[in-house]
Amino acid sequence: MSAHGARALELAGRVADGVLSGYGVLPETRARATELVRKGAIDAGRDPESVEIWDVVVVSPGQTVEEGFLHSGMAGAFMLARHGFTGKLVPPELQAAIREMAATYSLDTHSRANEASLEVARRTGCMEYLIERIGGMIGPVDLTQGVQKLEQRGVRNLLFVGIGQDKRKVIQTLAKDVVGRRGGSGRSHERSAPMPSS
Repeated sequence: MSAHGARALELAGRVADGVLSGYGVLPETRARATELVRKGAIDAGRDPESVEIWDVVVVSPGQTVEEGFLHSGMAGAFMLARHGFTGKLVPPELQAAIREMAATYSLDTHSRANEASLEVARRTGCMEYLIERIGGMIGPVDLTQGVQKLEQRGVRNLLFVGIGQDKRKVIQTLAKDVVGRRGGSGRSHERSAPMPSS
């Protein structure tokens, strides 16, 4: 089950075998996501260890951070602002900026270039926070080093959402530079599954 908010994570713990958590990969967001999934499982009389949690990481390369952000689907701002910020651990001082950015969303800009969101990010200074929350792989990032940084935070199960200006190239790069180098099929504790986004 895909889950981006507190209620969805708790529900996933109640009913799902696995959770694709879009709650964020900051230490505090990962800890809270795990807590919510475990609570849901325990409340439903299930073994919380039986529910596998995968962290969703957005990958949007670019020559510059701003170029990557332009094509990153607002780096998750719309999902964070949708239904309010209650339980989402978004710093209060960034909420207005993220709400303003989320208002630039439309189906026409879904996983596509969004100049209006980039302008809000430049003006309000919320870009760095959003990028770190979704995995830090926006702009001119070495993907292997990016995965290593996430592993240092304790992240083990990754589901990559490859977007950016050339989505096919992003997926091919992930397959070569991350999965290919790591032998993704041979180590259950280091599984990586690149997945294209619409």
